[in-house]
Amino acid sequence: MHHVLIAGHNPARLLHVEQALAEHGGFYLHRASTHDQAMRITNETPISAAIVDEEFSDMSGAAFVRSLMISHPLINCALVSPLYSNEFHEATEGLGIFMQLPSPPDQQSGKALVDLLSRLLSITTS
Repeated sequence: MHHVLIAGHNPARLLHVEQALAEHGGFYLHRASTHDQAMRITNETPISAAIVDEEFSDMSGAAFVRSLMISHPLINCALVSPLYSNEFHEATEGLGIFMQLPSPPDQQSGKALVDLLSRLLSITTS
């Protein structure tokens, strides 16, 4: 079972991602709406991936990923962002983000995320 952090101030925005992860199986989901909650979870749990919304209640999603990479550089991160892909690349270069999700993520992007994350973590469906 891989532990996945779902992080952002509005859980409803990441509903399609959560549904896709739950339907696939093999993931245990943890939720956080603030930087402090998310860091507490990552410090106490072996998180394999973080799915980060564009905004927290106390900072941007990109700022959170920067903070997370300082203390946990091996966590695979996906980030929700409305930026065009070239702008996203410039804004997040060096953070090791494996996927940009549209804002808000839809069902199709949720499934695409699960497919890519499963390959990264070598999870197969039963």
